[in-house]
Amino acid sequence: PILSALGQAALDYAARGWPVFPVRPRAKEPLVDRGCLEATTNAAQVRQWWTRWPDANIGLHLAAAGLVAVD
Repeated sequence: PILSALGQAALDYAARGWPVFPVRPRAKEPLVDRGCLEATTNAAQVRQWWTRWPDANIGLHLAAAGLVAVD
């Protein structure tokens, strides 16, 4: 199946080495049980998540990606 724009962006982030996980649309609550601990760069897993939840926001495991955010 064709991924949503968010799904494609999640794949792009994963390809950069940034572990991602799905988050509820318009929220910050993870859709997976272990939240950022389930974040992955595995393209097959990312496709599975965004096929199931096409409107999910993208969560990043910032520490694992070597990134910092100011919120």
